[in-house]
Amino acid sequence: MQALIRGIVVGLVVAGLILTFAITVLAPKLPSTVGPPDIREERSSVHPAARRVRLDNADGSVRVETRGLDAVHVTASIRAFTRLDGDEAEAEYAAALVQIEEDGYCLDIVSEPAPRPDGVSLRVDYTILAPEGAELDIGNRNGNVWIGPGCGRVTVRGQNTDIGVEAPEGAVDAASTNGRIRVLDAQGDVNVTTANGNVYIHRRGAGSSHATTINGAIEMHVLTPSVGDADLNTQNGDITLVLCPGCQMAVEASTAHGAVRTEIPVDAADGVQRKNRINGRIGGGGPNFTLQTLNGDIRLRPGRRRW
Repeated sequence: MQALIRGIVVGLVVAGLILTFAITVLAPKLPSTVGPPDIREERSSVHPAARRVRLDNADGSVRVETRGLDAVHVTASIRAFTRLDGDEAEAEYAAALVQIEEDGYCLDIVSEPAPRPDGVSLRVDYTILAPEGAELDIGNRNGNVWIGPGCGRVTVRGQNTDIGVEAPEGAVDAASTNGRIRVLDAQGDVNVTTANGNVYIHRRGAGSSHATTINGAIEMHVLTPSVGDADLNTQNGDITLVLCPGCQMAVEASTAHGAVRTEIPVDAADGVQRKNRINGRIGGGGPNFTLQTLNGDIRLRPGRRRW
């Protein structure tokens, strides 16, 4: 009985210490997220047409659309909860946000030119209208990125970020840590990497495709017979390859813990065809397609041609 009472007393003391630490040390450092934000602004600006648009943002969503414009339109929606001392300090902090510079070739947008003060929770959501064919270089650590049809070369870097790119005219290089990546109607080279998320590639051009994820599935649709090399790799997830009629390639598909299934004839006379591995040719051979997963199945399926 004494041991039980002693255990209860020790538990209460520990709980009290944790509660005291949370109230006196942690709570003052946490920003308030209840009620309206302390800073709430909507900023819009128009800039001369630039060949390249570069954005550095920490928290918020990014949406880019291309139009037949001779200018770049930027709208930034700023929301911040602060513990700054007084309205003057808040106004000074807000005035320093969203710095935009232009040099005739590149439009450079930086949400926070200076380090974020302690106790500040900030979110900046962007809508950008850019000329068709503009190159995009987007860094967005926490928040999703969507890029509409008609852009040129696209580079996206995120951490907790879902990335979507539709009908780019140039190459796509996209990376996230925790997020899905979708590239639709790609014509140029595609290189996408994520650690935790699925990858979907929908392509209709002769560029190459490289997709890597650790925990997630990969699905690739080839819509035209003209296609470049492809390397699809995941550790924990299935891989699905959908090929339109007329596709020709050399394919090597393997899984350590799973099965390889194909609904498309594969000539493995000079290669290998087992339950967990296929090495052969589709049609007369051509670009090299490598599909690898550690824990998952691989499927090859026929699809429709789209010109």
